[in-house]
Amino acid sequence: MSPRLVNFVAFQAVWFASLLGATRGRPEIGLLVLAGALVVHAALRRHRWRGDLVLLAVAGLAGYLADSALTLAGVIGFPPEAAWGGPSPLWMVGLWVNFATTLRLSLAWLVPRPGLAATLGLVAGPIAYGAGARMGAIELPAGVAAGLLAVAAEYAIALPLLGWVAARTTPDAPRPANAAATEVVT
Repeated sequence: MSPRLVNFVAFQAVWFASLLGATRGRPEIGLLVLAGALVVHAALRRHRWRGDLVLLAVAGLAGYLADSALTLAGVIGFPPEAAWGGPSPLWMVGLWVNFATTLRLSLAWLVPRPGLAATLGLVAGPIAYGAGARMGAIELPAGVAAGLLAVAAEYAIALPLLGWVAARTTPDAPRPANAAATEVVT
């Protein structure tokens, strides 16, 4: 199986495990599956996975801050049994970290396309959160329309920014053609 396909399958497994675990009052299940997926990610990326740590950390922090802001504003919420580690629960932070792994493999094509990333975020963010709400893992106390609109804005901003971080933290990325001309040789 190709690394991109393995990454895509691992991403989906973490997403489903996280939401199912949260709906059943067992949010740690998603984090355990994420830990396994991160081991798989490190194996797929071999010696390059260390450069991914910055991207994963930035994604986790950005997701925590963005979802916490929406939670504190009363736009999204979480049932008490799924709110482990709030305001944004740890399993949600894990989903942001999980998403960041795709920016190196299955969604690497999105990184150099910020406009497309924003459009994808505008559409896919609300779909994912809407599915989470239908499953009972996420609440939309401000109403479905207001909640999903806020999530659309969040993801339309977050995806291009995470792509920007991914592009700048990839140690194996090709260097610009004029980089050699600006280096000073001592």
